Amino acid sequence: MKERKSGIIILISGIVIGMLLMYTFSGKSKSSNAEVSHNMIVEKIESLGNLEVVKFSIQDIMEYKKVRRWLPNAKTALIVSGEVIGCIDLTKLKPEDIYTSGDSIRLQLPAPEICHVKIDHSRSRVYNMQFSLWETTELVDEAYRSAESQLKEQAVKLDIETQSRDNAVTLLRPILGAMGFKNVLITFKGGREYKEK
Repeated sequence: MKERKSGIIILISGIVIGMLLMYTFSGKSKSSNAEVSHNMIVEKIESLGNLEVVKFSIQDIMEYKKVRRWLPNAKTALIVSGEVIGCIDLTKLKPEDIYTSGDSIRLQLPAPEICHVKIDHSRSRVYNMQFSLWETTELVDEAYRSAESQLKEQAVKLDIETQSRDNAVTLLRPILGAMGFKNVLITFKGGREYKEK
């Protein structure tokens, strides 16, 4: 009986010592700290002259399918939230685009363009994934790239160009008026003809 008790005590002691050793050397103790080092390099510095005049926030519920020949098609479903920003690139403005005479000004702005299309990953979700096998990350990346181009197309369909023109005129007219110009005419280069509202 004594041998049995001493065997159980040795077994329990061994388990306790083993657990303590495992806890000590596992690296998962609460006192462990992560060390991070950064070596940043500035790749490019650009001068910007974009006058951002409109932002469309768009949400898309999409299904992306990768068709395969021999395996089942991989597909994913996502809720994508993103934004498309329309702007006027003022770096394209030339001195001959500005004509003044007394209290009148004629300003010919460059055509509006889409300057940013961005997916907000914090508000976007993958909610279904089927048959992705080993390519889950690749499938989601391809789906997001497709969604980004769809956001741009949708903004064009929603006439972001006209909205950009209207907002640019609404923004610039009071500024030019405050500079003493009573007659302000703002037109745009390229694209379709603009009629001020």
